[in-house]
Amino acid sequence: MLFNTKKWFKLSNLLVIIIIPLLLVVAWINKSQLVKIAATNNNDGTNQESVLVSELPVTEVVLPIANYATNRTKQVFGQYVTEPELGYNTSDDIEVDASQKGDISVMAVADGEIIYKKWTTNYGGLVVIKHFIDQSELKTIYGHLRLASIAKNTGDTIAKGEIIGMLGADYSYDTDNQHRHLHFGIYQGSDINLSVEVSKPEQLVNWLNPTDFFQKYNFPTSALGELTLTPLEQEVDFKLSFKYPAFWQAEYLPQEKLLNLFSLQGNGSGLERSQILIYLLVADNFQVPSRFEVLEQNEANYAGQESVNYQVKIREVDALPMRPNWCNLEHRITVIKNKEQANQYYIFEQNPELPTEQFEQLLNSLIFSKAK
Repeated sequence: MLFNTKKWFKLSNLLVIIIIPLLLVVAWINKSQLVKIAATNNNDGTNQESVLVSELPVTEVVLPIANYATNRTKQVFGQYVTEPELGYNTSDDIEVDASQKGDISVMAVADGEIIYKKWTTNYGGLVVIKHFIDQSELKTIYGHLRLASIAKNTGDTIAKGEIIGMLGADYSYDTDNQHRHLHFGIYQGSDINLSVEVSKPEQLVNWLNPTDFFQKYNFPTSALGELTLTPLEQEVDFKLSFKYPAFWQAEYLPQEKLLNLFSLQGNGSGLERSQILIYLLVADNFQVPSRFEVLEQNEANYAGQESVNYQVKIREVDALPMRPNWCNLEHRITVIKNKEQANQYYIFEQNPELPTEQFEQLLNSLIFSKAK
C-alpha cells in the first residue's frame, strides 16, 4: 500500500486541532489541582498504579489583628452576654492592652469586596467585607474602627492582609463609647447581618465560630497553658478562684446564678459547648436535688476542702433553658464545703465527656476567700 501524504497531512492537522487544546486544558487543571500517581501493592505481590485524587488548593486567610488568641479574653462567639442586650454573642472581641497608645492595624482576612462602611450603633466605625472562600460566600465584620483611617469605600476590592483601617480610641465616637477592642464576626449568608448578639442559641446557625474557622487554616487561635479566674472580678458572688485551660472560656448565667466553663471550639452557644457548671448553695447542709437519682457516692478531699462525689442520673428529662443537654445524661457532681465560710457549698457538675483528670485538676486548684 502506498503512503498517501495528502491524507496524512489532513489527519495530522486534525490531530493538532484536537490535541493541543486538550493539552492546554490538562495544564490548566494541573495548576489548580494536584494529581499524584502512586504504586500500591496488591495481595498477590504485584504492583498497581492508582490515582490519588487530591484536594483543591486551600484558600489562604490571615488573622484580622495581632495577638488574636491571647487578647480574646472577655467575650467570644456563643457566650451569653448582658450588654448591650441579653443574648448570645455572634462574634469574638479582641482586646487591646491599655498600654498600647498608638495606631493598631486591622487587616482583611481574605480577598474580597467592601460592601458596608458606616458608623453604626453598638459598633461605631464598621466595615463588612464579602468573600468567596472555598466556594462559599462569607462576610467578615470589623467593628470599632476609626472611620477616618479607612481609605477604601464601599464597592472597592481589598486584598488578603491589606490594612482596612485602625482601631478607634478608648470610649470614643469611633467605638460608640466602648472600650478599645476589635469586634470580629463571620457570617454565612447573602444578607448583611449586623447583630451583635442574638436572643436564642438557634439564631447562631449562620454565624461561624472564628476559632474553628481560623484553625481550619492552621492558625492557633487558642492560647496554651492555664488561666486563673477570680469570679469576684466577673461580678459573680463566688468566694473562690481557680485555674482552667486557656482554650476554655467562662460565662456567668444570671438567671441560674451559675458559672459555665465552655470550650472555645465548636458550634452553637457556650452552653452547647459546656464542660463544667459551678454554682453556690447557702444552706445548713447539702442534699442532692430530687430530680437526680444517686448511683454512687464517696467522700473526697480537693484543695484541702471536705468534698463528696456523686454519680447521678436524671429521673425525668428536664428542658431547663440555661442548662446544657449533658445535664440530662448520667454524670458526676462534686460538692465542696467552704470551710472558710459557714453554710457555703459549691457544686461542680462535670460533662461526662470531660476526662476526670482534667476535672479534678480544676478542683485541686481552688482557692477560697476567707470569711470577713
